[in-house]
Amino acid sequence: MAKVSRHVSVVKLPPKERSWTRIGEELSRSVPRGHVPVRVIVVKADADQLVFEAAAVETTRKQIWGSLLRPNQAVGKRRARFVVGHIIPTGVRAEFGGFCGDGVPVTNLLAEAADLVLTNPNAITAADLYHAGPKVRCLEGNLFCHFLLGHLDLLDVPPREIAVLVGTPAEQKFLNNTMNCIEAMRTVGGLPISQVLVTRKPFDITCVFSEHGHATGEFGDLEPCFEGIERLAKSAEAICIASELFVDDALRQRYYNEQDIPNPWGGAEAILTHTMTTYLPLPITHGPLLGDVANAMLGTLGDPRDASELISSTYIGSVLKGLHRSPRPMPRTSGPSCDPGVISTEDLAALVLPSTAVGGLPFFMCLERGVPVILVEENRTAFGTSPEDLGLQDHPAIVRVKSYAEAAGVLLAMRAGIALEQIRRPVAALEAMFYGS
Repeated sequence: MAKVSRHVSVVKLPPKERSWTRIGEELSRSVPRGHVPVRVIVVKADADQLVFEAAAVETTRKQIWGSLLRPNQAVGKRRARFVVGHIIPTGVRAEFGGFCGDGVPVTNLLAEAADLVLTNPNAITAADLYHAGPKVRCLEGNLFCHFLLGHLDLLDVPPREIAVLVGTPAEQKFLNNTMNCIEAMRTVGGLPISQVLVTRKPFDITCVFSEHGHATGEFGDLEPCFEGIERLAKSAEAICIASELFVDDALRQRYYNEQDIPNPWGGAEAILTHTMTTYLPLPITHGPLLGDVANAMLGTLGDPRDASELISSTYIGSVLKGLHRSPRPMPRTSGPSCDPGVISTEDLAALVLPSTAVGGLPFFMCLERGVPVILVEENRTAFGTSPEDLGLQDHPAIVRVKSYAEAAGVLLAMRAGIALEQIRRPVAALEAMFYGS
């Protein structure tokens, strides 16, 4: 059996002690024995305490990278390569990247100011459309966290073989349509897809919202998913999971019509892929599988940011293309690699986040290591946490900007070695200090 459960934990730390190392120590005491955290998000915060919601897995398998709650303390100083992390969390209805691939233009903009941009799939996958630029690398969220923790390095080469695991759909025509998409990505996209494995039964995954308003999931036994992934992983170097995620129809209609809630699918998808990449050392992403023709939304009009989803009935084309742009995770043995084709956490120059989507592992980990965190005010979220909520509004590593255009300018200045205070007005005068007798 492989089960996923959710746990709410309260961490009481004053703002000045809120590093991921200290938070992890406190969380490790509250997660039940035998449960391995795979996704941890802050759902409420004030000056006295932080409330975290954790998805944790019970299985006899051994995790690959170490604990999300324990950073590698041997991480060294930043190197010369200018790698930027760009995260738009899923399930918070971000103005940019909270719909279906509408974060691609701003991601490509940031990439023009960097050597490479590492970003989570939510920011750039758009149903069957993929338009992320050549300097953008798609990195599954759990692997992103372990990269920031210093648990793994990234080999910047595309996978030589991609495989697809399909949770059997309700009707044969949906499987046929998925196969057509896979074949198109082979014959048109040239992707090295060589295996498709279909389960006998669908995965038992239901999309819900937690009591704190975040999109999450309820899971049955994930053992069939593990078995399929392990079978494909004998030769494949990247795996796409295509499976139906059950959403109450009233919730679905509310998302599309009233537009007052986040994407219901994103939280469950994140927990699923975080679980798989905790135990298998390769990129694994998910694309939702159609279970009802009426849910395809073909022929309807909606928010322009959802348009790529409204013209698709398979949703996995961009996921497959993103996998082909995913670096390979490798266990880190000691310090950063000397291989120029390997990306280490020491290469990270900055992290870009929506201004109200802080409080997760990436935010705390970057602050702890002195990596600048650029917060974009224009990318508002429906449910989020701000530095003010955490009592960290004056942290010296936080850089606030209004737009992604300004964020790109900040990155260009950092890359050129130009002090940010010298490109802002007014300029504070220096005061001469005297010493000696």
